[in-house]
Amino acid sequence: MPTAPNLNPWVTTYSGKQFFFLRATKDDIYIEDIAHGLSNICRYVGQCHKNYSVAEHCVRAAQLAIGQPVELKLAILLHDASEAYLNDIPGLVKPLFTEYVDLEYYLTYIIYKKYGVSKYVGDIVVKLYDKRMLQPEVLSLFPAPHIGWEFVEDHSPHATTIFNPWSHKQAEREYLSMFKRLYHIKPVRKKL
Repeated sequence: MPTAPNLNPWVTTYSGKQFFFLRATKDDIYIEDIAHGLSNICRYVGQCHKNYSVAEHCVRAAQLAIGQPVELKLAILLHDASEAYLNDIPGLVKPLFTEYVDLEYYLTYIIYKKYGVSKYVGDIVVKLYDKRMLQPEVLSLFPAPHIGWEFVEDHSPHATTIFNPWSHKQAEREYLSMFKRLYHIKPVRKKL
C-alpha cells in the first residue's frame, strides 16, 4: 500500500544539520554544505566521459566574468547552489517538474539573499555565463560529433578550450577558495 507523501521533507547535510526544504531560511544555508554537495554531483546526469562536478562548473563560469563586478561573480559562483540540496536535473527535463523548479528558485533566492546577491536571482547575465560554459564542457567531456548542442556565440579562446576535470576534492577546495575571495571583498550595502 502506498504511503502518503512527506509534507515536511528534509535531508541531512554534510555539516550534520537537518535541512527542511519547504521551510528553509538563510540561517539553514552553509557554504561548506554547498561546496561539498556540488563537488559530489556530476553534471550531465553523469553521462560525460569524465566526472565533472557542478562545483567545478560554477567556478569556471565565475572565472569567465573578468572585469565584472564582484557581486556578479559571486552570483555566478552560487547560481547552481540550490542543487547542493536538490541535486541536478538536466535543463531540457526541468520544465516537466514545475514544483522542483519552484523549489529551486526559492532556495536560490534564500542563498543569494544570505550572501547579498539577491538582485541577481534569475538574471539573464548570470544565465549567459552559465551558457558560455556549455561549449568547452561538451568539447572536453563528450566525443565528437557534437550534434544537437546549442552553443552561445562566443569567439573568445575560452570557447574552444579543452580541459581535464578536477577531482571532487579539488573542486570543493576551489569552490570554497573562490567563495571566500569574492565574499570578503564584496561591497557592503548600507541598510536604509
